[in-house]
Amino acid sequence: MENTGSVFNAAQAWIRRRASAFKLFGLGVIALLMLIPIGMVNGTRDERERRFQSAVEDVTRVWGKDETLPGPVLVVPYHYQVHEEVWVESGGMRHKEAQSRTLSAEAYFLPKEMTTSGAIEMSVRKRGIYAADVFTAALTVRGRFARPDFAFTGVENAQPEWGRAWMCVSISDVRRVREASVTWATQHAAVEPWNGAQGWPAGLRSAAPIPEGSGELEFTMALEIDGSGSLMLVPLAEKTTVRLESRWPAPSFCGGYLPTRREVGAGGFSAEWLIGKFAREFPSHWTSLRSVGAPKYGQLEAAAFGVKLAPAVSAYRSIERATKYGLLFVALIFGAFYGFELVCRMRLNALNYLLIGGAICLFFLGLLATAELLPFGAAYAIAAGASTALIAGYSWALLKSGRRAVVVGTLLGAIYGYLFLVLGLEDFALLTGTGALFAIVAVLMWLSRRSVANGYTEGPAPL
Repeated sequence: MENTGSVFNAAQAWIRRRASAFKLFGLGVIALLMLIPIGMVNGTRDERERRFQSAVEDVTRVWGKDETLPGPVLVVPYHYQVHEEVWVESGGMRHKEAQSRTLSAEAYFLPKEMTTSGAIEMSVRKRGIYAADVFTAALTVRGRFARPDFAFTGVENAQPEWGRAWMCVSISDVRRVREASVTWATQHAAVEPWNGAQGWPAGLRSAAPIPEGSGELEFTMALEIDGSGSLMLVPLAEKTTVRLESRWPAPSFCGGYLPTRREVGAGGFSAEWLIGKFAREFPSHWTSLRSVGAPKYGQLEAAAFGVKLAPAVSAYRSIERATKYGLLFVALIFGAFYGFELVCRMRLNALNYLLIGGAICLFFLGLLATAELLPFGAAYAIAAGASTALIAGYSWALLKSGRRAVVVGTLLGAIYGYLFLVLGLEDFALLTGTGALFAIVAVLMWLSRRSVANGYTEGPAPL
């Protein structure tokens, strides 16, 4: 019996000497267990985000989606004579006879210069509790075409049909055009739908009155169009200038060319693109007789540039990032409580940490629920405040001290504030989060430097 008692006492002494290690190991296990409910919250976020995307799809399908505008292009029909010898039969004899045929085709010309200026007005359309950001763009396009020269067609005596010339512009979703007008110099021209050609999507067309012997052709086109997501333009002219402005504070410039000048602030943005002829990857002209040379629509899309008018990081993306930092949340808060144990020479059991972890998981669920109704910052403040109040109130009863509960609440508020800052730092989030882990480990190492195997008898005095 004495041997058994001595073994038992030795085991107890061995465990006491390693109490801190067992404590930390247990906290690590509980922290990892917290990833299960956090993962369930993330699954709920996926389902809610799918519902949000479905609602946005319903709104934008009716209002308008991403808009791409290649054009305008000047189209001039022409005809020409083809002389050939054909076999004919006359009086039972076959012989060759010279004949002439008249064929027709269309020649396409790109502008020499084009300047587009536009204002983009943002608005919100709702489907239930979900909101979709949409825009209405008012564009004014001014440009000029050089006098069409048909020498490139390779046919002799090409006869342009000036009275049938017309100008077209493709629009990815022409049904969303509110208003459109075209003016040649001072002469207004009617605008009508165009079914597209040579693989280009449908759009608008307008008669182009070209008097014989005239020089360059100047035009002005005004266009008002609805859309969502992005507004993209194609640099078809030898010299393309685009100026866009909006009160949208979070633009994302994209496409084949970036702005040469841009200003972005809380009050909106303005941007200007300058694209020369050496950057243009399309021929200046082509004909309907030759498929070679005519730019494919895929080439136009690849060269398009413009601006995306959607939040850089949606609320659901921010919540996803927050759940990815879930283990960091748990580690920081558990670390704060463990440090409190060391400072106050108190002990919290596994149930206490499980309940605290449950309150942390409720923070993520509350953040998801409120972010669907409020801006992300306000939703974060409400969820963090509720979680802090819940844990601080529990600490008041657990630690039997209002002053200690205030300290716990202050620590939690600081942790939630710090993690909100981490979520806002897209480029430096990993570095900042890693720094926080290093800091908390360093603090715990400092607090536990004088702990002994039989408890915290040499720790700091309790609060």
